[in-house]
Parts: sequence; C-alpha cells; structure tokens
Amino acid sequence: MAIANPIVITLGGSGGTAKSLNKINQDAYGSEYYLREATQEFRVKIRHSTESPRADGVILERHAFEISHTVFGTSGAADTFRQAYVILRNSKKDDATEVAKVGSALSYYMDATHYGDLIGWVN
Repeated sequence: MAIANPIVITLGGSGGTAKSLNKINQDAYGSEYYLREATQEFRVKIRHSTESPRADGVILERHAFEISHTVFGTSGAADTFRQAYVILRNSKKDDATEVAKVGSALSYYMDATHYGDLIGWVN
C-alpha cells in the first residue's frame, strides 16, 4: 500500500480546512510533500529507518510522520512556525497490526482538548 499523492491534511481536524500537498521528493526510505500559499506553507515528511541494535541485541524500526506549518510574517514581523509529529518505534520482528494498535491509541487519545492541555503544560 502506498500513501496517496497528493496527500490531504485537514487543518483543525474534522470540519477544518483541507490542504492538498504534492509530493516533491522521495527516496528509498521517505517522502516529502509541500504546499505553498500566499500567506503560509505546509510540509509533510515521512521517514523510515532502522536503529542500531540495543545492548540486548534487539533492532528497532523507526517510522516518523511530521507536519510543519509556517505562517509568513507581514510588515517585518517574524514568521510563525508550528510542527507536530508522530514516531512509531517497534522491534523489527514485531507484528505490524499490533504496532498499529499502539499508534491508533495515541491518535484516539490526542483530541483537541488533550492537545490544548499539552500546549498548556498540563501533565
């Protein structure tokens, strides 16, 4: 299965503004998607890697999905930069379905309220 090109992200979640980003780069272990508008730009980066074996010999795979949003400053003001990313790490021999369940648990939990808590330094 492949990730669609263009990739569509929805700024603000359900009912938010959909943004369609075109793939601008792909290599063996990752991709980058990009959209530039008059006042802002969006980037999505997807990366896969294998970490060096731990002391116990277990090799971990690392899968990252990152969204960056830059709002261009006007009248000499600085740009505003925002970024969010998810990293899944799993043993190389792990069951992909079980790994996906952990990622789904995070996605389900991190709703607008919990992101607000996180940004507000609540722990």
